Amino acid sequence: MTQNTLLNMLKISITIGLCLIALGIYLHFFSEKMHQLGATGIIISATCIAIGLIFSLPTKIFLTILLMKREADKKAAHTSGNETPPPHKGNLESSIDSSSKISLHKNQQTKASIHSRQ
Repeated sequence: MTQNTLLNMLKISITIGLCLIALGIYLHFFSEKMHQLGATGIIISATCIAIGLIFSLPTKIFLTILLMKREADKKAAHTSGNETPPPHKGNLESSIDSSSKISLHKNQQTKASIHSRQ
C-alpha cells in the first residue's frame, strides 16, 4: 500500500469519526426519540460518540507521525544535495548546549549552598 493511499484512508477514518461524534451529540441533545428511550437513548448516543473517538483520535496521532516522517525525509533529501543547512539549526543546537550548561551550573551552585548550610 502506498503512502498516499494510507494517508487518504486515514483522512477518511478521521472524517467518519468526526461524523459519528456529531451524530452522537445530535442524538443526545436534539433528538426527542432518544429522550423517550431514557437510559437506552443515552447509551446509543454515547456509543456513537465512543466509536467516533475510536475512529478519530488514534488516526490523528498516526497521521501526524506520518506527516512528520515525510517532512523529515524531504529535509534529508534537500540537504543531501550539498546545500548549506538552514542557519537556525546551528543556533538552536548551541542555545540548547548553553542552556544545559547554565542549568548544570545552577544545579552545582544549589548543591554547594545546601552543603555549606549543613
